[in-house]
Amino acid sequence: KLQIHYDILNTSQKNIAYAISQSIKRNTDMIQYLSDSYTATKEQNQINREKLFKQLKAQYKTARKQGVLQMQFVDKNNISFLRVHKPLKFGDDLSDVREDFRRVNKTKKPIRGFSQGRTLHGFRNTFPVFDKNNNHIGAMEVSFSSSKYQWYLNNVSQIHSHFLVKKDLFETKVWKDNLAVEYAESAENSNFLIALNNVHSKQTCVIDNGKKLRPLQDFI
Repeated sequence: KLQIHYDILNTSQKNIAYAISQSIKRNTDMIQYLSDSYTATKEQNQINREKLFKQLKAQYKTARKQGVLQMQFVDKNNISFLRVHKPLKFGDDLSDVREDFRRVNKTKKPIRGFSQGRTLHGFRNTFPVFDKNNNHIGAMEVSFSSSKYQWYLNNVSQIHSHFLVKKDLFETKVWKDNLAVEYAESAENSNFLIALNNVHSKQTCVIDNGKKLRPLQDFI
């Protein structure tokens, strides 16, 4: 039952992400600004970045209600041009942090998956971006919060569920200093962490769950 609901939700979110990406390409100047970013001055890029943010602000607000957590645009070298969810943070190289951007900019094909970012994890839908002459100029993401997934699965399937993230993902200074959410060692396995939020508390998901799962630890 849980697997069926998960598959339905995945398909729905995939379609929403694609629709959003197409709307951005058609209804904003994103392609032009990203294309110009390679030759424009620092000042002009800042102006274009602010214009694009204004164009996307209302759409992002609507997308948030559908579970979208992040919308971001990077150039073909994986340098962040605009984070709609954090517009003042830009210009950093994501090559060592976001495998999805690396892959999309290398293969020029869209990919989708659950992965850790610089500050939190999410369901990433990452698309290549091409200019009007079909030249590859970068990539964009439409990412969904795992908390939204879990809220849906818990409330619709009526089965408690949560996601576990490998602990070794957090062994670098990048994540230790920039995490946007609180994590705790999971009750299922000490090599994994669980994100704590209003759906998943430490008392319920770690302490209480640990007692319930103790007889099953070897099996898990």
